Amino acid sequence: MVDNKLKIKHLYWRAAFGPPLNTDYSKSYEYHLKKLFDGTVPHQPVVIDYWNHVKANVLKDLSDEAKAQYRKNERRARFDISEAILDRYVGNNNLLREKMTLFWMGHFACRTGSPPLMCQYYNTISENALGSFVVLLKAMIRNASLLQYLNNNQNRKAHPNENFSRELMELFSLGRSNYSEEDVQEAARALTGWGFNSDGDFLMRKDHHDFGTKTIFGQTGNFDGDDVIDLIINKNESARFIVTKIYKYFVNENIDPQRIDELVINFKKSGYHIGELMKSIFSSSWFSELHNIGCKIKSPVELVTGISRDFKVQFFDSNFRLNIYGLMGQVLFNPPNVAGWPGGKTWIDSSTLIFRNRLPKILLSEAPVTIEPKKQFDALENETMIQKPGKVKIAKTGCNFEMFLNATKSYSDDQLYENISKILNQKQPNEEVLNIIRQFTVLLSGDDKKIKTAIYLMSLPEYQLC
Repeated sequence: MVDNKLKIKHLYWRAAFGPPLNTDYSKSYEYHLKKLFDGTVPHQPVVIDYWNHVKANVLKDLSDEAKAQYRKNERRARFDISEAILDRYVGNNNLLREKMTLFWMGHFACRTGSPPLMCQYYNTISENALGSFVVLLKAMIRNASLLQYLNNNQNRKAHPNENFSRELMELFSLGRSNYSEEDVQEAARALTGWGFNSDGDFLMRKDHHDFGTKTIFGQTGNFDGDDVIDLIINKNESARFIVTKIYKYFVNENIDPQRIDELVINFKKSGYHIGELMKSIFSSSWFSELHNIGCKIKSPVELVTGISRDFKVQFFDSNFRLNIYGLMGQVLFNPPNVAGWPGGKTWIDSSTLIFRNRLPKILLSEAPVTIEPKKQFDALENETMIQKPGKVKIAKTGCNFEMFLNATKSYSDDQLYENISKILNQKQPNEEVLNIIRQFTVLLSGDDKKIKTAIYLMSLPEYQLC
């Protein structure tokens, strides 16, 4: 039997980025579920007020000094956009929408380095993250970042480019083996001329569009991009593909076919409403079964966000903050490929595990860290944001332990380790491990003992799971 506290923590880790330390566990699971959904408000756009996009034909005529300043502001805008989004994850508002937005950013994966396109991409996904999947899909086939990344600006009547239509079916809506090569080719024709102008606004160039008859999934007509989406949605495989991917991300990588069948039926009945699907998952009794708890390896975003939220971590160096994510393999707007971040066990290798286990000490006690070179934002002129080989850095962070100490003020020494572990971890370490931590902290007392105990507990493999 799973106790109420563990169920609530599970909900917050899957539907958001972990439970706040001041979570009221005396309230019911249903209370917290309602709080999450009721706290979901309309999307608030991310904007960069100081940034003014200059078109290429204008930029080339600027002086070298003006060009250099423009590129400097552009880099600053990229950092500020990423930081604005990461700050939203740490906050307490609209967390279900933010978690769904992060999921869809991995689903509709693309690389972009243009500040206005970065904002447009994030804002489009966030606005539709909990609405109709059909509306979201139709919005994304108009999105400049995705169209550019998958070469649809090269998709013209005279020379159709199949890249966008193939990924649309394989990765975004149907999955492999649920379409034919002819379907890909004909859908590419339907998407000819679909592109965007210099401001990133969708534009269908009629002179490049194929207005001829196409046959897709056995149906014939003068189809365009929207028609392709309607044809895809009418295939049974579409709902199953999306439900299965969401189940693997939010519930368990090992799917339960019976649960998938139930969710697919309800998803279709709801008109492909994403919010209703998530409510069905989180309100089900099986969601909180023990085998679904603590079975997921935290993504770098989830890991850093959890630490940052609980201990009010402030990053005083944008480079350092984004380097941390890069070292662990998750940089916003720069997934490894069009399939997105694979997640699961791929988050962990010999180097990332060592860094992950050391991260709490780096962020909370200014431990030195060696930053190795690693390409990031390779869509952004192959910039390197990582320091030179072997350069030792001290994390430029600030933190506040007040909320943590308030949450643990009633803990006596004899139950200190077990109780702190129950706050921080979904999977609990064994007594032997707790005894080792006791030995490390035996000479400490008061707040210092609690803080060091927390850092040691967060440095365990158990803290990597949610």
